Amino acid sequence: MDANAKKLLRQIKQHRRAAEAYEKARRKMIEKEHRGLGLTDTVVQRELKAIGVDVRALLKDSTTEAKELPKVHKKLLALVRPPIMPGDLVLEIPPDPNVFDVKPPAVDGFGTNCTGLDRGLNLALGEMNLLLSEQGDGWGWQATAGSPCLTTLVFQFTPPRAGNILVDAYVDFKGQFALSAHDHWYTSTRADIKLSVSSRLYQHYWEFGPGETLINEHRTDSSNSGWIDRLVKLSYSTSVSANDTVLIFVEVVLDTNAHSSHAKVDVDFKTGAGRRIRVPVIQMRYF
Repeated sequence: MDANAKKLLRQIKQHRRAAEAYEKARRKMIEKEHRGLGLTDTVVQRELKAIGVDVRALLKDSTTEAKELPKVHKKLLALVRPPIMPGDLVLEIPPDPNVFDVKPPAVDGFGTNCTGLDRGLNLALGEMNLLLSEQGDGWGWQATAGSPCLTTLVFQFTPPRAGNILVDAYVDFKGQFALSAHDHWYTSTRADIKLSVSSRLYQHYWEFGPGETLINEHRTDSSNSGWIDRLVKLSYSTSVSANDTVLIFVEVVLDTNAHSSHAKVDVDFKTGAGRRIRVPVIQMRYF
């Protein structure tokens, strides 16, 4: 890795620290201002009592239902993996002097701080495995200022000659999800899961590749669960100079929300050998 690439990684590390501090301050400010509007569970319950509603009975029912939700999700996550399409997946191609395979290990890996996320970074295998189980709290009237969870793997390639290159970054997703939301007339409930992947690279400037969404689920009064078994190919092109390090970034964004104790989300791309998010190869093709 050349000096410019090392410098960029150091700058990105500094940027991550500054961005995390900014996000922490932003969330704190939003929650404070929302409380100032009087939109909290306590305020809503006090107003309901004032008009004769039996809030104690509502709280009892709400607590009972919240305790049942993890049991429901346990059954949803017991959904067996769907049948696998027959045939071998072959990423290797016949020897070609114009094609170079960039394979694990990755040279770096990192992610934003996310509450409740179990992140398994394995640079040697090129994996960024994610596990999250989240259930909301209360009736959902308080603000929940969240931010997406970003996980990044970085690979390097040293071009043997200058030219135009087609980049094919392969990302293998194997895992499952479940989400449930049961809104009531006295709650503000929703459950959301969005999982996406993108790629970009840097040599002397940033070149941004495409992105693809694998999960995009939003519920207010229903449930859903399923398996994800996909090999995503992110293709884009750029120009490179010879012998200067190219840093290739593969970035996965997981954005979840469980708003109120009547909402729950689960994402598992980590448990056991059958669940993972892996970058098996990035092919660099001169054209």
